[in-house]
Amino acid sequence: MIKFFRLLRQRLLSEGKTGKYFKYAIGEIILVVIGILIALQINNWNENRKDRIVEQILYKSLISSLESDLKDVNDKILIVDKALNAQNIFITISFEKIKERYDINQIVDLLYAVSESSRSFFPNYGLYNKITNNNNIDLIQSNELQIKIIELYEQYYKRYNDLDLNIEQQSLFSLNTNFFSKIQNYATDYGRYKITFEILGKHYDQLNEECRKINILTILTHESMIRCKNEIESLLSELRKTSNQ
Repeated sequence: MIKFFRLLRQRLLSEGKTGKYFKYAIGEIILVVIGILIALQINNWNENRKDRIVEQILYKSLISSLESDLKDVNDKILIVDKALNAQNIFITISFEKIKERYDINQIVDLLYAVSESSRSFFPNYGLYNKITNNNNIDLIQSNELQIKIIELYEQYYKRYNDLDLNIEQQSLFSLNTNFFSKIQNYATDYGRYKITFEILGKHYDQLNEECRKINILTILTHESMIRCKNEIESLLSELRKTSNQ
């Protein structure tokens, strides 16, 4: 078509018809502009199509990562539940009442539960860091979804990690040092404590004190885990809905 206009212009010039020449020249320019605009539109469409494919891949990857986090946090919540229950028993019940209510095997189970007060949930930051480092967060079209993702990793996870670090330090330098290190000589080759009520009575006041020291931190860490769990479930629900659209 453009070649046709060019030949036509050349003929018009040779015939001295400059008015028609300019009309056809303008027509040629318009055709060129339209061609460029169509090419740009096709290119934009292709780029947008590629972005939507990457967006769906991001959703699937995030869903997989968060499902792993959800399983981990649920497992750790159950462990810390037992730790809190054991702490409360040793805080609120006297040694004399302990002997009446529990046999020595139950006591050993409770001691193990207390020893796991600092069991940690380990959020997976790998995918999120990759997304943010590559600026791929903007490929997610929903601003609300972007905000929920950022809040989970930057707010809820980091707040939990700060609490977890504190409970770990307190447990390591207080509970383990002041109580468990004193009864470690009563552990068997299989890791089970082989203690008696006489041994427990000797160290019970120390156990009571150390449980009190870590109890508030354990409660706060437990609550933070539950908040993470709730946010993960909420975000997973949104991601699944969006990825199926």
